[in-house]
Amino acid sequence: MEIKEPIFKRVPPGDRWSAVGGEGTQIFPSLTDALEYYFQKTKSREYYINAGAGMIYSVREEPDPEPEIQHFSIYGDY
Repeated sequence: MEIKEPIFKRVPPGDRWSAVGGEGTQIFPSLTDALEYYFQKTKSREYYINAGAGMIYSVREEPDPEPEIQHFSIYGDY
């Protein structure tokens, strides 16, 4: 399962980016600077860019949860 977490939002005008979620008010002068900062913190290398919304997301893979198997006492499963 692919999980996307918002990490940066665009700050107009131009190519300036601010961290999402309690990272303070630091504004990065370019997307490259913002991604380098995030990489140094997390070592994450996968990103999703929604240019229309002005958002950058970190992408990570998590295994799909195993379905819970229902047990029936009539069959001696308990």
